[in-house]
Amino acid sequence: MALLAMNFRPTARQLRQFGLIALVALPALAWLWGGGRTAISLSVAIGAVMATLGLFWPRGLAPAFIGLSFATIPIGIVVGEAALALVYYAIITPIGIVMRLIGRDPLEREIHPEADTYWQPKPPPRGPRSYLRPW
Repeated sequence: MALLAMNFRPTARQLRQFGLIALVALPALAWLWGGGRTAISLSVAIGAVMATLGLFWPRGLAPAFIGLSFATIPIGIVVGEAALALVYYAIITPIGIVMRLIGRDPLEREIHPEADTYWQPKPPPRGPRSYLRPW
């Protein structure tokens, strides 16, 4: 299984969606970037061409779809790594620090030299009816 899967053969449905998204996204991006009336009008025209192409000849949008996918893969890698780092350092690490400070050890890793074994007795099963109820 690849870390990143590049879609070299998008379906007609994906290409139609890509064209319709371009109709909305291109003018919105032009407006957000502070483009003037000419830039917004040009992006509306390009979006309309892409939407029309997507509706009547979706395969014509395949090069644009694949090219944009290639351009956005590095962004996805960076954002994914940043999100994982944020979750780890903002959530997991503080929980671990607090657990160490209060002395909680859920894995019971403390070493007992006098113990013969570290095995814990397993509670007996409660029966098949307990599978349907969590309590």
